[in-house]
Amino acid sequence: MIREQWRNGRHQESSSLPMEECYMQRYETVWLKGTIASVVTAMLLTLFSSVQELEAQRTERTPQTPEELMADTAASSAAARSGSFVPLPTINPRTSADWPLHNHDLANSRYAPLDQINTSNIASLAVRWLYHTGNSRATPIVVDGVMYLTLSDGVVALDAATGRPVWRNSQASGTRGATYGEGVLYVANDVRVMALDARTGEFVASFGDAGVSSVLLEVLQTRHPDLKEGDAGVTSGLGGYRYNMAPQYFDGVLIVGTALSESHIPGGLVLAIDGLTGELLWQFSTVPQGPEDEGWEIAKDTWLGGVRHGGGVWGTPAIDVETETVHLTVANPSPDQDGSARRGINLFTNAFVTLGLRTGKIKWYYQQIHHDLWDYDAGQQPTLFDLQIDGQTVSATAAGNKNGLLYILNRATGVPLNPIVETAVPTFTETPGEEAWPTQPIPHTASGRPMEPLAAQFPTEHLYPQFGAYPKLPFYTPPTRDGGLHAPREGIHYGVSSFHPETALLYVAGRDFPILMTAIPVGNTLVPGQFSTAGRRLSAAPALGNVSAYDPATGERVWRTELNGGPSAGTLA
Repeated sequence: MIREQWRNGRHQESSSLPMEECYMQRYETVWLKGTIASVVTAMLLTLFSSVQELEAQRTERTPQTPEELMADTAASSAAARSGSFVPLPTINPRTSADWPLHNHDLANSRYAPLDQINTSNIASLAVRWLYHTGNSRATPIVVDGVMYLTLSDGVVALDAATGRPVWRNSQASGTRGATYGEGVLYVANDVRVMALDARTGEFVASFGDAGVSSVLLEVLQTRHPDLKEGDAGVTSGLGGYRYNMAPQYFDGVLIVGTALSESHIPGGLVLAIDGLTGELLWQFSTVPQGPEDEGWEIAKDTWLGGVRHGGGVWGTPAIDVETETVHLTVANPSPDQDGSARRGINLFTNAFVTLGLRTGKIKWYYQQIHHDLWDYDAGQQPTLFDLQIDGQTVSATAAGNKNGLLYILNRATGVPLNPIVETAVPTFTETPGEEAWPTQPIPHTASGRPMEPLAAQFPTEHLYPQFGAYPKLPFYTPPTRDGGLHAPREGIHYGVSSFHPETALLYVAGRDFPILMTAIPVGNTLVPGQFSTAGRRLSAAPALGNVSAYDPATGERVWRTELNGGPSAGTLA
């Protein structure tokens, strides 16, 4: 009903692009560095040029002074808290564009064919309006001139050109953003998926229980009847499970995954949910627990010692519309730094996994890290794109890893586009019962050279003084009891890379800093819901940042630009 009303009542076909993405990247970097707990976020950065045309459609006004801007911001925030709203905006589709999904489109391309911001006018960017978000880490989405933003204590709809609130729902919330489908806004938080009418913010009564789907609880109670709701509390989910991502939506199907590996979850869960009813369509366990789980025969012998835990899914997966496949990456096994009770390569952790959209069956997989001991989880979700190689169109997928390496595969088969070489790595360990895997996959270029990484693979010289006495350890050295310096810590964080079809380049944001890491033997003593990394992890130097452009057809790095601070929110092309 809501979808039909939305189709009939749409104001126009598109809306303004959320150029605030540029600022949100900077904001997330500041938030992760811990320098502030709350900021006034500049949610819309615009040029005083053609973007003004959008504003002129509603009111003619000159740029505000700083005092006027702050006063207007305070009034908007007060109105949002009180539940006041302004009418839905009317937009001009000729001068506007939508950003309806977390990463813009189903391919996670983060590409928009707009040319208003370029190297000649970037210095003219100015704040048009501000909105207080607290500590939100969400990427806003924009549909038909309305910007939707998830907060820690609500979901808000704003007029994208003015920042004035259209509606606010304080009973709903999401972690890293929302997704949009056919007039409905979907968000996920703790153990709930919620559906809101995008025009009014009201819960969609036909979805789940009065707008809230609790299929995760139902799945957990069936799979793990020994887990109790009080084990970890409803806020974090049963046994440490929780949603920590913006859902993905296509053709009536919602895809959402669960974290948190460090809470020792017995396999991350990927759920397909009916977008109309909120009912479960299928489930996939990233760490198969028994013969009833998809992929059991593939993965069962890759876990030896009694522990089959971890494998959270942090980010929004991509969907290939033509093949109706879901493309995702899976995070690290648990315990992080002690693998003595999970000997083997630990499938499907630290891997690309491609599933059938309608079935949840595995199409293919490719593991980036074998038997992870460094928290090198595959947190960056895949970007899908097409390439021309030797005159042939090749469908590809790419994702980076916290180890600073970029993996580029044929998305139809999972076969690397260029060689990925199993390379010998250090295996000596002080952890009783540990068996470090002797090789790791290292991406190479078409010419046979190792690809240029996003981050140094040996600790830098720019260390905090208190870490100067610790040994500097080679790449992939297992952590020790007394501690050593490893690099990188988070070479590529969770923000998705972007692909530009005209340049045929992939743009990847990197973070470059070492870490002090220790190993604390825990064996098989942890229980689901018990947070543990099985060792210490401390940043040992300031984070340096960079953005690099890669030719995915060859694996060659085309250029690299250094940044101050390490970006987390990915890139935008």
